Amino acid sequence: MADAYCRHAASLIAGALGAMASVFGKWGLDPEAMKQLLHKTRIEPVLSSPPMLLLARSACVGMMLLCNIAMTSFFVRSLHQSGSLLATVINTSINFVATGLAGHIFFKEALSLLWWSGAVVTLAGVVLLGSCSPTGATRKKGAEKMEESYVQEMKPRYQLRKRTR
Repeated sequence: MADAYCRHAASLIAGALGAMASVFGKWGLDPEAMKQLLHKTRIEPVLSSPPMLLLARSACVGMMLLCNIAMTSFFVRSLHQSGSLLATVINTSINFVATGLAGHIFFKEALSLLWWSGAVVTLAGVVLLGSCSPTGATRKKGAEKMEESYVQEMKPRYQLRKRTR
């Protein structure tokens, strides 16, 4: 069971990085969100001048871009490890849940009971998919069987083509 989670770690990390990118994006691109962040910290007087505020917002946009680059790297790695369907489902669902939680923690956004219910069902689905997915050996056997059947199907066509030339 733990091995299945290790195999899907890249998808989990990619989803979390996508959520962090959205947090940095909101701080960098929404002036009100940045003002609220600075108001909560003790550095507000230092960063309240327009040039410093622009610098702080630019740093957040830079962090958003770095998170997106790292997310893409981990997502591509997860595609190789888990297959496209499983990697996409895990990445998207973890991103959904992590973004909602980050919005609640950092921006005090309200999360309804319906949202929490959806998050629980989503995470349960991810756990089921992650624990029941075929291993690399099983996928390789399936690919070999598909290749073998394709070769058997194409062999008569190839031989017929060869005779007609």
